[in-house]
Amino acid sequence: MYQIAEIIGNDRLPSHVAEVSFHPSGSYFAATYENINEVRLFDSRTRKLLQVLENPESQINTPHGVLFTEKYLLISNAHDLSKPGTINVYRNASTITKPIQIFQSPFNHLREPHSLAVRDGRLVVTYSENVAPSGAIVSYGFNEETGEITGPLDKTESWFSEYGDPKGICFNADGTKVFVTFRSNKQFSIESVFRSFAADKDLSVPAQLMRFSNKAIRKLKNKLLQSGRAFYHSLREVRSETIVELEEPNPRYVTPTKNGLATFSINAEGKIARRPEQVMVSRNFCRFENIDVFDSTCVVTDLANHSVLLYDLTQNPKFTSPFHTINLGNATPHGAKFSPDGRVLVISSLGRKVVNQEIRFFDWESPREDKIIVFERAI
Repeated sequence: MYQIAEIIGNDRLPSHVAEVSFHPSGSYFAATYENINEVRLFDSRTRKLLQVLENPESQINTPHGVLFTEKYLLISNAHDLSKPGTINVYRNASTITKPIQIFQSPFNHLREPHSLAVRDGRLVVTYSENVAPSGAIVSYGFNEETGEITGPLDKTESWFSEYGDPKGICFNADGTKVFVTFRSNKQFSIESVFRSFAADKDLSVPAQLMRFSNKAIRKLKNKLLQSGRAFYHSLREVRSETIVELEEPNPRYVTPTKNGLATFSINAEGKIARRPEQVMVSRNFCRFENIDVFDSTCVVTDLANHSVLLYDLTQNPKFTSPFHTINLGNATPHGAKFSPDGRVLVISSLGRKVVNQEIRFFDWESPREDKIIVFERAI
């Protein structure tokens, strides 16, 4: 069982602490600070800050996903969804400086590279919050000696338009499958409108209306983008510029309604199954964000319910129910990674308010919850 050993607060401007990743040595880990364009490296044992990657030298823009390999550090950038997502590759040295490669998605409609995982030269990336009717999993080639990203090798997309945006991703033990979390927004209803207003009861009526209208505008803007020229232009780009035969996106917008976990097979060449071989859809609303596995233990973060779920894949390979649930109070758990030896589990928190299971991207929790929570396994 894991117990909280330390909390690493954010002493700078508020920021989503989006994702975390351990170096394969286990000596240190990285965390992305999305809103302030920083990536911080911490000593795994002392939890002391070792280095901060920041601009202009690091050339990061809304950093989200992060991944260490033996020789390299990969950071994904969402660019505030203004252009296709990028992945920066840095040489892992005593001091990490500027990227040696900035790789941009060849698909114009894939904007936020949410999470990254690598195994045997295959880099898999989940894309969400897209200018498209769905998210996607894309596999790229990754040369672990030179740090070069190439490809794409494959893309699986249309299944997610019905089920929800892919979020977290990790390989299984033998590298033949990937576990993927997916999520959909809570469905809009008259009841949810009244609940939203009730949550803002301490504000003036004009302020309440402003907050509600801002949320509605964001949803409308996203819908227009998804049905607009950028998405359809990207379909032409896919047909004309790629030499690998890839799955095309669903050309029509379908509002997904499900949240859960899916298992996709992936072969040695990076070809991803078009449909999962196993799906667990949560009966209750949740917002699964990230996933990681050590031995037979799997961790999943549920942002909407302030919780971290632990599954035993030996006893429960279908993810039907966690063997342990950790409630984190007002924290909004997002990133999750085990140390290479499994003794430490690091969880990152976005720090936003959650009201009626909906994250409020315009409100920071007070006292602040943008932080890293370090768990240690009890012996």
